[in-house]
Order: sequence, then C-alpha cells, then structure tokens
Amino acid sequence: MKNIGSTLLILGVGTVVLNLIGFEFVILAWIDNWGETVGWAIRGLLIVAGGVLFVLGQRSEAASPPQAMESARQEPTLSPAAPEPADPAPAADPARSSQDS
Repeated sequence: MKNIGSTLLILGVGTVVLNLIGFEFVILAWIDNWGETVGWAIRGLLIVAGGVLFVLGQRSEAASPPQAMESARQEPTLSPAAPEPADPAPAADPARSSQDS
C-alpha cells in the first residue's frame, strides 16, 4: 500500500510541476481532456490519495509485529546436509614405516 501511495504522490506532484512549465507525463496526458478545472481536480486527488495511502502503509508497517515481517521475508530452508563420513583409518606414520625397513 505504501508503494502505491508513493507512486500516486510522485505522479500527482510531478504532473503539477510539469503542467506549470508546459509539459505533461505521457501516461497522464488525458487529464486535461475534460477541461482545466477537472484536470487540476484530478491532480489534487492523485496527491491526496497518494498521501493517504502512503501514511496508511507507514502505520500498518509500524503496527505489525517485527516477527511476522521477518518470517514472511525468510527464504525457505533446505534440509540439513548429511554429516561427513568419519576418517576410516588413520594414515600410516611415516617415521614407523622407515624404521621397519
């Protein structure tokens, strides 16, 4: 919800700034089709709706317990690896083998 809110907020503020300098986002070029007043109303609604969704997303993120968020982000665990086999026999002592000869 926070991501959608920030996107709407950025689009709303961006379209206001761009409109003041004579440009417009391509995706929002339809805003002024119904007149300048309706276009400004839509821009205002984008800013207000984006701000509300962003604040609600912040609050819900802060209110949720941290353990629930961590468990949702954890990667699935793999089964434990098989233990390595023990060394079957100790290596021959080179000092002993030279004495035997």
